[in-house]
Amino acid sequence: MREQKKEIYELIHKLISGIIDETEFSDTFYFIFIYNSTYWENSEDLNRIELLLLNQLAVIAKELTSFTEAKHSIDEITILKEKLKNKGIEISKRLFIYYLLEQYFFNEVNTIDFCNKFYDWYDLGTYRDNIKPNEQKWFDELSTLTGRYSEFKEDHNIDPKAFTSGTEIKKKVKEVLRNLQLSTNVDS
Repeated sequence: MREQKKEIYELIHKLISGIIDETEFSDTFYFIFIYNSTYWENSEDLNRIELLLLNQLAVIAKELTSFTEAKHSIDEITILKEKLKNKGIEISKRLFIYYLLEQYFFNEVNTIDFCNKFYDWYDLGTYRDNIKPNEQKWFDELSTLTGRYSEFKEDHNIDPKAFTSGTEIKKKVKEVLRNLQLSTNVDS
């Protein structure tokens, strides 16, 4: 089911990026999350906050699936679509970066894909809006490293200080995850 967790995050990203519409999202989310809700409730694949937010998203998505959408007026559908997108944005702001860091740390994402997603989700995304100043500092430092990543040895040979390696990025991700964990422990 870990692969399905990844699918959920990618699906939410597609929704808020406008790659798929709300009905297509809801139909897919229905089968990945809502249909398997008993599994997700009893699984350790999702932490408490993830489960809470995804359940909130499910309540809205359930009303926008292609097989239930017809029972709503145009105005109700418009409101539900806006709520769905807003909930997707809230989830992305709270969870996507942390999930991406974990994926990379556990070697579930390679370095180039990690750097591209980090750029897309953090540098271009709306994630800076609601994060703590210390988290922004850590993510900005990581952003600098990911922006300078090169997988080509020739680049490193030409100017080693201009480019970062996968090892440097992995070390920084480990440091950021440790700082986030320590920060969470202090806050609780």
